[in-house]
Amino acid sequence: MRRGLLIVPMLLAAVPMSGLATGPTTEPVDTVTVLGDLLPNVVADSGVPVRIPDTLPIDATLENLFATGAGRRRGYDFGIAGAPDCGGANACTYGYLSARLGARLGDRPNVTLTGGIRGVFRPLSCGASCSPPAVLWRQGGVRYEIQLKAVPGNRRQFIRLANSAITAGPR
Repeated sequence: MRRGLLIVPMLLAAVPMSGLATGPTTEPVDTVTVLGDLLPNVVADSGVPVRIPDTLPIDATLENLFATGAGRRRGYDFGIAGAPDCGGANACTYGYLSARLGARLGDRPNVTLTGGIRGVFRPLSCGASCSPPAVLWRQGGVRYEIQLKAVPGNRRQFIRLANSAITAGPR
């Protein structure tokens, strides 16, 4: 048993940390710029209003960010990664912005957002794998979610992100 405990730290020490999200950046990146040409296509294809925060606290430069996205009749998904063709892999994914018409929050509301909207903050949780922190809220029958591993689970930071998406209005 003791041998296993010694191996894990050695393996973790061997993983290069460059390019991974390690904490909030001092210069947030502009969300519209990160999403680029995907944004108007997703807005056109989505059957729900697209609500995204003005900026994202991701510890990377715009040149090192790659976005994916798709809109559909009942929602949309954006993925933001640190490598092209990341495919949602944990090592290169920074986060997700998504919406689903008719979806429930899934948890009891524990935060109050702009306009008195009740939402859910989910801190980083780890079991067999880790789920990044997230904020979810319902607005106009749509559940919106912002999930970022680049933010170290700070509740206030996630409330600011959701409030930014709410006050920016549909894109």
